[in-house]
Amino acid sequence: MSKKEKRTTPVDLPKEYRVVVMHFAKHKSYRVYCKKYGTKKGEEIISLLHDLISSRLQNQEFVFWLDPDTALLTLEKERYRSVCEELELSFSEKIIPFYLPEDLERGYIKAENKHGETKRYPIIELASERIY
Repeated sequence: MSKKEKRTTPVDLPKEYRVVVMHFAKHKSYRVYCKKYGTKKGEEIISLLHDLISSRLQNQEFVFWLDPDTALLTLEKERYRSVCEELELSFSEKIIPFYLPEDLERGYIKAENKHGETKRYPIIELASERIY
């Protein structure tokens, strides 16, 4: 990039904002969860995620949903780390009632993959990545 070129984001955000992607850390865990517990329970987890993210937004911050389980957040620069940490922690606490005690104790769901092999799929977690 030459000195005269201006570096921009797709939306030319002011410098006081950061763009973060929030998503389930292991997408297969969500699919396996839905197979074991049912699509309705899976939809409740998606609703939980949407509610948690929406409740943390302030001022000019916004969320754009790329997929039901993947959000692009624009957060104030001084808040973005703490908001991401809060969301990850809160989600990890609120996901507990969605699992049977034996799955929580193990820390994973046992399920067969498409080849008939029994695999371990971890409890659903949130992950965040700063992209700008």
